[in-house]
Amino acid sequence: MTPTDQPDEPAEPEAVVEQEAQRDFVAIVRKELEALAGRVDMLRVDAALARMASRDEVEMVRRQLDEQREFVRRRIDDLAGASAGAWGTLRDGVDRALSELRSAVDRARRQVTGSKSEV
Repeated sequence: MTPTDQPDEPAEPEAVVEQEAQRDFVAIVRKELEALAGRVDMLRVDAALARMASRDEVEMVRRQLDEQREFVRRRIDDLAGASAGAWGTLRDGVDRALSELRSAVDRARRQVTGSKSEV
């Protein structure tokens, strides 16, 4: 049998490539989650600078954002043990939750600072 008679084998099995894609996705989401955590923490500073009339309202919003952030963190942890079949569904859920958190942080910052800009 000559080398051309043998079927070409992929350089990496699909499972390895899929695992790498999953690890890359989780790393990206964790990094963005940490960046958002810093932005959530900045709400305290923004509240002081903007001299908000209702600090309690700011703290309530911050607590809600912390809860959303923790929800995303738990979903990321769920990805680690996900089967190949569940991966896509879980990833979509993480993407949605992260997008919602990102929007909520932006809305909260605008509310606190009275600004229309995003950081």
